[in-house]
Amino acid sequence: RKGDSSVPRIKNSPDDDYMSTTTGGWCGRSETIVVKSSGKYDVRVFAVNGDTDKEKLLRTYKIDVREAKKIRPGGVPGVSDFYIHRHAEAPVAFLYLRPSLGSGYVKDDYHEIKKGTTLKGNVDIYFNIAKNENLNSIDFSGIPYVRCFVNGQRVKFVNKGHVKDASMRGDKAKYERSGKPTKYIGFYHYWINLPIEWRGNGSNGNPNMERQTGEWKCDLRSGSETVRTFRWTVGSNGFPQEHPEQTSGNINLHWGAYLIDMEIPAGGSSLDQRLIPMPSAGLFYGIPWKTPGGKKMATSVPKKGKPFLIPQE
Repeated sequence: RKGDSSVPRIKNSPDDDYMSTTTGGWCGRSETIVVKSSGKYDVRVFAVNGDTDKEKLLRTYKIDVREAKKIRPGGVPGVSDFYIHRHAEAPVAFLYLRPSLGSGYVKDDYHEIKKGTTLKGNVDIYFNIAKNENLNSIDFSGIPYVRCFVNGQRVKFVNKGHVKDASMRGDKAKYERSGKPTKYIGFYHYWINLPIEWRGNGSNGNPNMERQTGEWKCDLRSGSETVRTFRWTVGSNGFPQEHPEQTSGNINLHWGAYLIDMEIPAGGSSLDQRLIPMPSAGLFYGIPWKTPGGKKMATSVPKKGKPFLIPQE
């Protein structure tokens, strides 16, 4: 943990305690670890003391593995796809203050917030969508944009509030049957950059978030449709206030990352193709919702489409 570090820069950083893990192999994969069947698995994460080799269990995550079968001509079974279904992440969204220089590189001194730094940056949001298509790009209708309000007052943007659909990452599986159309399921993680400055000089005409404290509400729009509504509160220090799921210690996020409230429209948006409320599954990998607000988001997810691939639908 950072409090145990002998390095002042680490010990005094405003980060929550967090860590990255890998199972070895290329991109975190190991050729000797394979999934042989669908079902619910416990994934235990350990920290190993490099001096004593003593292991300490940090967390136990829970994953629900599903199978997408492949049937070849003549009814011969092929090699199945196995995937972790991530419907429980549908109500989860993060706001991230991404410190950067004009070129987009992260500032070296962004931790040093009490030492006169010229810290400034971007305001990004991450959210999740489940699809039944094989996607390589975000399929907004035209250029996505936001309508934002602070304490009920409309915020003015240049360029009609256009957002940058910065990237999309996803995990997908396919179900193949001889002579029949292939079916897909995909869980996609969207990253958008809002037309909002954070500790900027306002030179581009867009608002500075830290100067407009209070209750923020932003509707993400695709054409004439609202596909998500995001809500957060900016405190008197110019920073978003941490979500109760963070302040309770239930989840630990990188410095500048905030869990925020999010609403999915009734019946789901045109971008959503598979939705199912799963409040008991937690917010990611079995971490339970602990606060009334978090539980409300999880139970408010609408139903849409079939949640899994045949034959498990």
